[in-house]
Amino acid sequence: MDHQRHKDGSFNDEGEVKFNELKKMHEKEIQEKGHPMVAKDGKKGKAEFEAEIEQLRGDNTAMQAKLEFLIAENQRKEKAARENEEALEKKLELIPNTLGP
Repeated sequence: MDHQRHKDGSFNDEGEVKFNELKKMHEKEIQEKGHPMVAKDGKKGKAEFEAEIEQLRGDNTAMQAKLEFLIAENQRKEKAARENEEALEKKLELIPNTLGP
């Protein structure tokens, strides 16, 4: 039989004190170690923030890699365009020679 509760299920004084102590210990543990769930007051736990930070770092690394790829691709295309332009200019220079005077 549970001696810390009344017949209606509510806590007696001793049960209320023990319940509140356990509740405070649990809340303290959540604040210190973090918890994957958001607390009742809407604040996030340390573990959740750390997970978000790691996710953002991963996203940042991926975006940096994509940016570097796009820069390299753009430089490659610009070089190819310059080479095509130079080749076209050389062909245009040859046209008067092939037509004759």
